[in-house]
Amino acid sequence: MAAATRQAGYIAAILKCVATGKISTIHTGRELLENGHPIVAENLSLTWMYEPDSPSAKDRVRKRFDEQLAIQVSAGVEFIMGETFCWLGEALIAVERAKKTGLPVMVTICFENENRTAEGKADAARELVDAGADIVGMNCPRPPEHMLGPLQPMRKAVPNAFIAAQPVAHRTPKDKPDFTSLPQFPFELDPLQLSRKEKAAYAQRAKDDGINYIGACCGSVASHIREMARVLGRLPAEQRPWTLNYEKPMSAYEYYDHDPTQVSAENVVQKAAK
Repeated sequence: MAAATRQAGYIAAILKCVATGKISTIHTGRELLENGHPIVAENLSLTWMYEPDSPSAKDRVRKRFDEQLAIQVSAGVEFIMGETFCWLGEALIAVERAKKTGLPVMVTICFENENRTAEGKADAARELVDAGADIVGMNCPRPPEHMLGPLQPMRKAVPNAFIAAQPVAHRTPKDKPDFTSLPQFPFELDPLQLSRKEKAAYAQRAKDDGINYIGACCGSVASHIREMARVLGRLPAEQRPWTLNYEKPMSAYEYYDHDPTQVSAENVVQKAAK
């Protein structure tokens, strides 16, 4: 009972701190419980070995997951994350093997250009929860615009489960929501990157939609995470937004109230001399 209570506390702590800027694979939430070391999360992902009609291929996937889990659990991980599973069957194997560790388990699937898994299933949440996953949802390869919609049926299918969203930070068209299917992938994605404002808007919408684990995936950078944390009320005081203060100008433009007629080398030198 004590172990179950502690595990439930770990899950709650993880969900509370995923928007603090530590949301990907390590350093999440035990400090919220013990004010000590953070939770370290282990990661499983698609193996490229899975074949839906091959028992031997499934056994190879089990063996690979077991090898990974044995190494990482022995190192002291406290939270198992399985992600980027196009095949629901492979995601279910990840849950099966991860649950044997006795640790909290999160497994997320990915829809590519169709709103379904590789098997053709549109709702994977119920099967993942029934298999024992503590947190389910979606990650990669879609941006928020094309992920939050398909998450709604999952939210309704498992109203008492924790739901996760970890979208990429690249803008994609409706007919090709998978960023890896774009001709710009992988070396010309820079112009498609979402702004920090857009990522903040995603975080707020996700919260409003009842998403519990609000994260990010490929293309996300520190400024995205900071703005997500800000709108979710998780931004530390020392990272409050920068504001303009003409009493303490940081440039000649600020000193002269952004008057271009005053910002000249001569004036700058004269002011500096004073």
